[in-house]
Amino acid sequence: MGGGAQYSGAIQTSNDSDFFFFYTSGNQPFDLAVTTTDGCSADVRLFEEDGESDALTASPSVDSTEHIRVTPPGPRRYVIEVTGCIGTTYELRLDPPGAIAQSLPVAAPPPPPPPPLPPTLRPVMTLSAANGYARRALRTRYGRAFTKGKRFKRRCKRVNDPKFRCSVSWRYKRYAYKGSVRVYYLVRAGKVYWNAKYSVRRRRA
Repeated sequence: MGGGAQYSGAIQTSNDSDFFFFYTSGNQPFDLAVTTTDGCSADVRLFEEDGESDALTASPSVDSTEHIRVTPPGPRRYVIEVTGCIGTTYELRLDPPGAIAQSLPVAAPPPPPPPPLPPTLRPVMTLSAANGYARRALRTRYGRAFTKGKRFKRRCKRVNDPKFRCSVSWRYKRYAYKGSVRVYYLVRAGKVYWNAKYSVRRRRA
């Protein structure tokens, strides 16, 4: 049903029920005018689609009109049911037209999810870089005992992407140094930190 228009109907059998439906545009009050034009009283029930137990009613006698006034809580689908004795004729009218809608509003789609954060770029440690970091780590750890040492040897092997294990050996004065250095990097808060762990023993040559 639309607003501002006259709708007519008739009850033709003993178990006849006429149904109409309409949509409200919001919470603007509307008025349903029910007029019985012939036969016996038209019995009208007005209810929300899912709220039949809370129906409002009107039952005007012949040549009289009753009104059902409602303030809807928002856009809703309402149903009108009309019954009566055989031969009952009636008229229905909804006002104001602005309170009646053609359909329920379509809910806006949810916003799209935010784009995923770009992955942290991880550097790839090369063999030459591992050799260089192993030498730098030994220089930092042993100082003069390494920088003034002789016969330095190293052999690095990749353990996994961020880690190398380097076998190292050298001599300094009367001592021989031999062991391993693990060089690797850590990524924290998007920053790359290089690190090293030592396992080197010193003995008399």
